[in-house]
Amino acid sequence: MMSARSARLVGLVAVVAIAGAGCIGATSRSELEKKVRERGGGISRDLVLDAIDALGDAQGTDAVRLVTVTAMNNRVTLEARVPDRPEEYDVYTYGTSGLFGENGLSSAQPGTRSAGDAPIEARVFGRNDVAIDRLNDMLDTALAGAALDAGYVERVVIARRAPGADVIVVVTVTDDRRSVDVLFAADGSIVEAPAA
Repeated sequence: MMSARSARLVGLVAVVAIAGAGCIGATSRSELEKKVRERGGGISRDLVLDAIDALGDAQGTDAVRLVTVTAMNNRVTLEARVPDRPEEYDVYTYGTSGLFGENGLSSAQPGTRSAGDAPIEARVFGRNDVAIDRLNDMLDTALAGAALDAGYVERVVIARRAPGADVIVVVTVTDDRRSVDVLFAADGSIVEAPAA
């Protein structure tokens, strides 16, 4: 028969063995973030489209009116006009990874405006007003054009530069030392490439 001390020792060894086995193959947060960067920064056409679809479901419409779409770190922030109050907008976040605390669509948070801001209607756009289906190609073009050795897509912003102006897509490519913005027209064609 085993003594109480021997039983505790066996138990301790078992706990250490199980805990150690759980750490084998574990990935640190910095390693995981590096892998996400290597795969495009966690931003993709599908992530953005899924976010807009989830927002449409939440608002009960296929005609979501967006003020801005910002994608970064496996999540999308959407500023969208409130359907029954055209001069107000709400802010939502959407994510799928859980890594950055996002999983699905968040509840609406009221957007704030200043008295001098342009009317929201002059700034909104719809899903079909921009070639989101070409976003992955835009990301690839931006990465190649930025020519940063360890570059990754840090952020994508889709918005109008000014009220009534065309919708643009700004892809920010970053490495440890600099950031480069590459601008695309709503149809996905490049408007402004980084200087060589």
